[in-house]
Amino acid sequence: MLTDIGADVECLPTIRLRDPDDRAPLLDAAARLGEYDWAIFTSVNGVERFAAAMEEQGLDPRAFADLRWAAIGPATARAIHRAGITIVLLPSSYRAEALADAVLESAAGGGVDADRPLHGLRILLARAGGARAVLPERLRALGAEVDEVMRMKD
Repeated sequence: MLTDIGADVECLPTIRLRDPDDRAPLLDAAARLGEYDWAIFTSVNGVERFAAAMEEQGLDPRAFADLRWAAIGPATARAIHRAGITIVLLPSSYRAEALADAVLESAAGGGVDADRPLHGLRILLARAGGARAVLPERLRALGAEVDEVMRMKD
């Protein structure tokens, strides 16, 4: 569209995808997936790399269908579906704040502490190193125990 109105357009990649500096936490999280109440992903890349780690551990994501799965947006949800999980929480808008709100709403009644309604929930969060810290900070403030994996650095 920009070219159509006379602009000179150059496409330049703005992110670089690569494996985490240390894959051990990713492999460990995959092996311990059954210990979590939620698995939350903020990118297609995170889903694909986590699914590969599960495969390396000999695990089938479909064996964890009772786990609550959440995605930041529709492309990430489709990646989770491709891994074999059919029910995925998707926020109404595709931002970290909305995802935290959706998890809170879905888990409503789970905690007994009104100030920390997610108290006692264990959440696996796969996110890139450059992502804002809003999501894990908010989930922790609500009382959840959050384990972050895939904190890649550029």
